Amino acid sequence: MYCDSKFEHALIFPLDWETKVGVTSPFNSNNFLAILKGQDFYNYDVSNDIRLETWQNAQALSDLAERRKEIMGCKDQCFTSSIKLGGKTGYVLIVPSLPQSYDVLFTFFKWGDYFSQLVLMMNTKAVLDVYWQMIQSLQFPGTTPADNEIPVEIIKESYRHVGNYP
Repeated sequence: MYCDSKFEHALIFPLDWETKVGVTSPFNSNNFLAILKGQDFYNYDVSNDIRLETWQNAQALSDLAERRKEIMGCKDQCFTSSIKLGGKTGYVLIVPSLPQSYDVLFTFFKWGDYFSQLVLMMNTKAVLDVYWQMIQSLQFPGTTPADNEIPVEIIKESYRHVGNYP
């Protein structure tokens, strides 16, 4: 289990996977683009990793999802839907293939003063299976995974994008 007491979330990842801090920034940064923490989850048998990024921002998550769509250049082509994580609204965003990239899956969630996104380039079914297991296991103070509601249609849509490469 991965537990981050500073940002108040925990999740389960496979025993044969590893995790490491990928990036950190000062906690007093007012820069929207400054990632406070990037945590990588990976397995050398899977050709991809899953990244959990945490940011400090007071914007609404729906605004952040829209901004991400603009940054990724897919305002009309992206799939976006809401989910419940810890009983609060979160968002899933699927970005179609960009030049030299697989389709990308983002899940945005907010807890306290921070928001996080779990990011995956969807190159294999195996890593997408792990991604959804991690999302479904997500916990916050006073919540359990039973408080997470991810419509099956969202999961099915993500599997339609596995391996899409331009």
